[in-house]
Amino acid sequence: MPSLDLLASPPTQNEPVDMFALEQTSRLIEARLSDYRVKAEVVGFSPGPVITRFELELAPGVKAAHISNLSRDLARSLSATAVRIVEVIPGKPYVGLELPNRKRQTVYLREVLDCDKFRRNPSPLTIVLGKDIESEPVIADLEKMPICWFPVPLVRVNRLGLTQ
Repeated sequence: MPSLDLLASPPTQNEPVDMFALEQTSRLIEARLSDYRVKAEVVGFSPGPVITRFELELAPGVKAAHISNLSRDLARSLSATAVRIVEVIPGKPYVGLELPNRKRQTVYLREVLDCDKFRRNPSPLTIVLGKDIESEPVIADLEKMPICWFPVPLVRVNRLGLTQ
């Protein structure tokens, strides 16, 4: 593999997360949900490079599916391009509401390739996909994937199986 020095380095200082703005957005989410007669409290948030996930604790009797049905209305009332509802956050008793960040962070290939998770993986078919919502590198091992789908120009999909 070529040296990582050929790739652009990420800036030494990233823009700090505006906690005050996230708190304000949390209160706005609660107010907009209240407009739709949904009682919920924002108990936490996870800012990522592209989106921020707000964790909602629903009042007893409120169904996550009801919030999912309101996603377009919430996007409009929050002045967001889109709202994604995650009905189950693994390991947490909350519902996730994901909003796109007003200013996206660039994810540099070099910083993902230079992570321990990628370097310590012994498979020669390991690829990097980017960063998750927690800003942790996401890698995949093509060797462990039974089938990979590759879209082709003629609006059809071919499949490719990888073997050792």
